[in-house]
Amino acid sequence: KWINALPLSHIGGFSTITKAHFLGLNLEIIGRFDTQLIYELARDQLTYMPIVRANLANLDTKLFAGLVIGGGKPPRAIPTNAYVTYGLTETGSGCVYNGAPIDGVSIKICANGEILIKGPVLAASYRNNEPLVDADNYFHTGDLGEFGDSGLIVFGRASDVINSGGEMILPNQVEEIILTMPQVAEVAVIGLKDIHYGEKAWAVVVVNQSNQSLSLQEIKERVREELPHFHAPRGLSIVESLPKTPLGKISRVQLAKTLNSMIKGDTPG
Repeated sequence: KWINALPLSHIGGFSTITKAHFLGLNLEIIGRFDTQLIYELARDQLTYMPIVRANLANLDTKLFAGLVIGGGKPPRAIPTNAYVTYGLTETGSGCVYNGAPIDGVSIKICANGEILIKGPVLAASYRNNEPLVDADNYFHTGDLGEFGDSGLIVFGRASDVINSGGEMILPNQVEEIILTMPQVAEVAVIGLKDIHYGEKAWAVVVVNQSNQSLSLQEIKERVREELPHFHAPRGLSIVESLPKTPLGKISRVQLAKTLNSMIKGDTPG
């Protein structure tokens, strides 16, 4: 069976209906991510489920025949029974699995790093009849990425890139490193306006209850172990929770709107 705990108003959730129908499998739709209910539904079944990274850490992945991880950059440690998918609403959900495009889909990386997609998975147009594709029939995703040894690697939205003193910082790269710290449960790195640098990177962190002590200096040192020094955040806010979209992804737009009021009294960079 398929279990779906994603909103059906999003393509990631809606596509479970078509997957289950196409494969002739039963489908269990639940209104929210409820670990206990999911375990009950998955017991003694050959069960598949789409999931976003934010919920992956709360799940015993061994209970599932397969997990489809989408909705952003996957974790460093990917379960052996998981498939990392990349796609958008315009592509009818995932069209790249474990770095490889599905049949008929072509992926190209622009000079500026933007991911372009061409193929029969693309929608015909937007509701206002605005075309999706360029003259070569490629859709410009607004995401940045590159091709690596394992195929397509997605860095994140181009609009999330932080331009600090002429240096480009990819928040996902910095977040990935900060998440390796034992004190950190969740993190978002946001760009704040700065009179000297144009923008500065600011880390917003939810700490693990058992490891509540965390300083900006510790984060800087950890980030600089793997990335050039300018990637290190210049400020830190510790919060109880991060705003999420209905899909379970961190809402960077909402966080950016409220961050100025949150940073009062925090340690400056």
